[in-house]
Amino acid sequence: MQHANTSGTTAAQLHTGDVFALGPDGKLEVVAIGARGAVFLIEWQQFSALVPVGLDLELLTDPGMLDLPPVDLLLLPDAGNPALSPPEWLANLSPQIIWVVAQGELGEETQFNLQGYRVLPSYQVGWSRITTDGYDIWLDADKP
Repeated sequence: MQHANTSGTTAAQLHTGDVFALGPDGKLEVVAIGARGAVFLIEWQQFSALVPVGLDLELLTDPGMLDLPPVDLLLLPDAGNPALSPPEWLANLSPQIIWVVAQGELGEETQFNLQGYRVLPSYQVGWSRITTDGYDIWLDADKP
């Protein structure tokens, strides 16, 4: 496997508000940057996904995190840590699907916070593929 630094790819510092084109009608936006990393919003036509891999408690208290538009897909931050997925934040995002990448069962508080949402937990379905045409979403999962 070739690494970015040996393939001629240049590295750059990310900044909140940076937007990267992902082909026609697609973009990747840096929504926020914190101590743990970045929060990304992926949009393509009518589809959107929030990937908050760098979300921490400080970023979560930022008013901009509550002003995000509803999304179709949410990758639940920090394997379902309930402190990083409070009910008011989830309600504001109103995701059609919440994708949880965790090693085992979710805690009771997280399960309670996720009631009423369509949840795709990796520990139950194994590898998952989410496909979109920009309007509809399809899920394929390989049960472990």
